[in-house]
Amino acid sequence: MRTIPIRPLKVTENTATGSIIAIGFAISLIPLALLILLFALVYPGLLADSQIAKNAVKVPQAIAHGDIVSTVVLSTANVPIDYGIQGGKKFKSQRWAFVFGEFHHQKPLEVYYLQGRPEIATTNWAIDALPLRWSTFWAFAVAFAFGILLVWGLIAVAIHNAKSLRRTASNPAAIEAAILSGNQVKNNRYWNYSWQLPNGKTRKNLVAWSPERKPYFTSATEDRALAIVCGKGLAHLVDVNGRPFDLGSSELEAIAKELRSV
Repeated sequence: MRTIPIRPLKVTENTATGSIIAIGFAISLIPLALLILLFALVYPGLLADSQIAKNAVKVPQAIAHGDIVSTVVLSTANVPIDYGIQGGKKFKSQRWAFVFGEFHHQKPLEVYYLQGRPEIATTNWAIDALPLRWSTFWAFAVAFAFGILLVWGLIAVAIHNAKSLRRTASNPAAIEAAILSGNQVKNNRYWNYSWQLPNGKTRKNLVAWSPERKPYFTSATEDRALAIVCGKGLAHLVDVNGRPFDLGSSELEAIAKELRSV
């Protein structure tokens, strides 16, 4: 692979890392809020029902009525409870629980309360579904946590690429990158390309451009294109208008001609 040193360049695309961090933080608030809501709304009920299951006292006379719905996707139980304990003291409670997937409960609804704390009660539906409920809870918790990590991972990549653009522009060299694929998905075309590092190893990268934006091809078969690199850093694919740098059409032609002359 031949490397051609060229003049210092200006970056013509937005590389403001501050705005990237702000956008990433705003987007990550969505899965973070969902994770907080999950622990605030679901975890206390799960913990209470687990405690009842270990020290349960059956209520002989109780009324548990409400909606229990089981579907392929989600099973929910929204059950108001009216019950009394020995001594004539009466309690009311509204218990809501859900399970990811189908959970058919054929038993009659019964009410149990926590030994020593009769105000904390639940139904046998909620107790029998505990293993699935905990699995559902942790599945959602992991999914929301993964969403947060994914957003920040993408932001870290964007920041790295932004800094790489500026570093490359200060000490640029032109190379030919091998175009591996150019697949269009919805409103973006993804260009997958590779280039050779000074130590002989091959590195790959992927960029997402609008469909009308094409690489500056250096071969008639469009299997090679112009890229700008700095040492062992990331090679940035150049489009027909010289972006993401301030390369003019005459410079693009001159660089491509010199690369082809090898």
